[in-house]
Amino acid sequence: MRSTTLLIAVLSICIIAGCNNNSMTPLELSDIQGPAQISERTTTQYSVQASGDRNPTFQWVLEPASVGYLTGETTTTVTLHTYELTGDCEVELTLLVETTKLGTVVQSIDINVVDSNEPPEAQADCDKPKIGDGQYVQLTDESTDPDGNLDIYNWEWDFSYDPFDGFNTDTVEQNPNQQFPDVGMFDVQLRVTDSAGHMDMLDEAIAIEVVANTRPQITTVNHTRTTSQAGNNDEAVHLEVLFMDDLPVDDSWEFAWDCDYGSFDDPTSQTPIWYPPDMAVDCDITVRVTDWFDLYDDSSVHQWVTTLAAIDNPNAVNNTIIPRNMPSAFSGSINPASFTWPDTQPYGNVIFMGFWATWSSASIGDMPALNGIYNQFMSDDYYHVYVNQGETSTDVVYFVNSNTYDASYWLLDDDASYFGLSNNWAGDSAAIPVYLLFDRDGHCRWSNAGAIGSTAGLQSVIEELL
Repeated sequence: MRSTTLLIAVLSICIIAGCNNNSMTPLELSDIQGPAQISERTTTQYSVQASGDRNPTFQWVLEPASVGYLTGETTTTVTLHTYELTGDCEVELTLLVETTKLGTVVQSIDINVVDSNEPPEAQADCDKPKIGDGQYVQLTDESTDPDGNLDIYNWEWDFSYDPFDGFNTDTVEQNPNQQFPDVGMFDVQLRVTDSAGHMDMLDEAIAIEVVANTRPQITTVNHTRTTSQAGNNDEAVHLEVLFMDDLPVDDSWEFAWDCDYGSFDDPTSQTPIWYPPDMAVDCDITVRVTDWFDLYDDSSVHQWVTTLAAIDNPNAVNNTIIPRNMPSAFSGSINPASFTWPDTQPYGNVIFMGFWATWSSASIGDMPALNGIYNQFMSDDYYHVYVNQGETSTDVVYFVNSNTYDASYWLLDDDASYFGLSNNWAGDSAAIPVYLLFDRDGHCRWSNAGAIGSTAGLQSVIEELL
């Protein structure tokens, strides 16, 4: 019984062992299936067919590992994920299979990973190729990339590029606003890099010229008149500021006009119009010219605003005094000479003109009072002019030497032609004397025909015009 039991046990073991040994066959492994060439930034599967061995183990390995990474690397099918590359790369994908009968079985495939990223193209611009010392220039990146401009991730600027010295990074801002340390020529170079590490530089560096800068200098403030009637827009002043600057004329300046009175159509224009206020006042119109460094120059012109209307004279040019030469009978000493009319352009003078004759008792009677007017205002921009009508120089010289009356000029109008024009301001009366008062622009603002009597009204008008 005991022997029978042992025999049955041995037979059972042999049968079992014989059966297991007969079922174990060697591993059958196919070649790795998958493309031999792929692109960067892609996902690709590789696989094998395995049969025979009951419990093989799988391990996929990628060399070099820097090209990408694997998922499912312990199965018969693996997924290869490639990274962004800077160039084409050869990799080896290897499968290691641990088997029961054959040990380690190795299968591999060579794969060419292609760098499919296109390099960027560096482009840039600046707002001013010529700037002043201390000024900033705005540099703007305009680079492009065939893979999309967002593929560019790095910008490097060299503000004093020299190809012999190589590229030196001064800033990594995409659009820097740069100030240069000194005057001279500077070559600005841009280098851009995309996500694949591809680089490109400008085909030609941007040339920036830095010049020494001085403030603008106002040379002239042109204005069409210095005297205006309050509230009369027909007597508006057309203004223009002229200046010099050492930078090109096609660059911009700022203009700022100001006045405590009146108004401008455009106070930021180089050529605005100023409209007088509704009241009599003396005021200054100021202008400031500012360059891009906030360096500036100021200037001003004076304006006299009067309540007096200009007396219309159809025979005068633009209602102003007609300049003409008349012989002078008195000029400090008895030396007749040609007379040059006082300047009646901007910053001119207020001019009183008395048309008189030695035979006119009214003329002679007014001279003491008018002499007081002259003495009162002679220190200001005031001319007191007497124009004799139709008499000889002998008569006038004798009268002047015989009296103590003062004047800026004693003039002779031999044929009384000027007196004929004066009647258009003073009225049609041919009586002598006639008195006219002109503002600084030569416009007649006051007149009187016949004896003046009191000079109080004349005095107040002179004060207003001065």
